[in-house]
Amino acid sequence: MNTLVNDIKSWARESLQSGGTFMVTELRCSKTECPSVETVIVCLDKASTRRWCIHKPIVELTREDVERALKGAAVDARVAPKSPPVEG
Repeated sequence: MNTLVNDIKSWARESLQSGGTFMVTELRCSKTECPSVETVIVCLDKASTRRWCIHKPIVELTREDVERALKGAAVDARVAPKSPPVEG
């Protein structure tokens, strides 16, 4: 699983061209309209904190899924929109 998580971080870093810190985690989705598992990608950098939810488990994600989600496109028609930047 660590290799997959590192791959996802690399794909996100390349897609966003960001030197920020990336976190990837898999969470259970409690909403009735979504699948039971979602992958959350978070990018922390000096300017903002951004978050994307992809309604697929980590083991099913592809590079294309990650790139589409980071560009705001739907992945499997169930991607949560990007969160607004969190000012700190």
